[in-house]
Amino acid sequence: MASLLMVQDEVECGQLIAPFGFMRDGAINCLLSPRPLEESAKCQVFRDWITAQMARGIRRIEEV
Repeated sequence: MASLLMVQDEVECGQLIAPFGFMRDGAINCLLSPRPLEESAKCQVFRDWITAQMARGIRRIEEV
């Protein structure tokens, strides 16, 4: 058992199957940093990228 966000590429290419589908489990993902991300332009770019990737993954889950 795994989160679809963690295995969605493998499910889509047929490497894994989900015979019983997926369920929302209420999990929350958080990006933690020892310093505020606003202090670094590189960190801001990473934050924006990872946020977009998570949003993309959630949209893909909703399509399933």
